[in-house]
Parts: sequence; C-alpha cells; structure tokens
Amino acid sequence: VAKTSGRVYKVLARSVLNYVAKDE
Repeated sequence: VAKTSGRVYKVLARSVLNYVAKDE
C-alpha cells in the first residue's frame, strides 16, 4: 500500500506542479 500511495502522491505532485506552471 505504501508503494502505491507514494506513486499516487508523486503523480498528484507532478499534476499540481504542471497546473501551477500552466497558470503562471
């Protein structure tokens, strides 16, 4: 479960960063 959570968190973080970069 920890591995899956880490992967999901990583994807979420990347998505958020991408969204912020787009907004900027």
